[in-house]
Amino acid sequence: MNGIQCEATKADGVRCAQLANIEKAADGRDLCVFHDPDRKDAMQAKGREAARDRNRQVIAEKDLPPLETATDAAEWASKLAAATATGKLDPKRAQQVVNFIKLFLDAKTKAHYEEALKDLRERLKKLGG
Repeated sequence: MNGIQCEATKADGVRCAQLANIEKAADGRDLCVFHDPDRKDAMQAKGREAARDRNRQVIAEKDLPPLETATDAAEWASKLAAATATGKLDPKRAQQVVNFIKLFLDAKTKAHYEEALKDLRERLKKLGG
C-alpha cells in the first residue's frame, strides 16, 4: 500500500512508521492518528468508550444454570459461543469464562477419579487385600 509516512519522531528518536492521515494535521504536517493531537484525543475517547462497552457486556445470571455438572458446563459454553458470535460478549471476557469452565471440569474429573479410587480401596480392604 502506497502512502505518506507519518512525519513524527517517536520517543526513541526513530521516525514513526505509520501511514499519515489523508488530511494534514492542523499544523500542516503529515501525521498518523497516534501523533495528530486532534485525532489522538478523539481516538483515545473512542477507546475509553469501547472499554466501557466491553465492561457492560454480560450474560445475565438468570440465563445460566448453576455450574455443577459437565452438562451445565456444556450449556455455559453454548451460551458463551452464541453471545460472542452475536457481539453481545467480548471475546476476551468469553475466553476468561471458558478458562474457568475448564478449571471446573478438570476439578470435577479429578474429584470423580478420587472418589472411584476411594471406592476401589474400600472394596479391596473388604476382600482382604
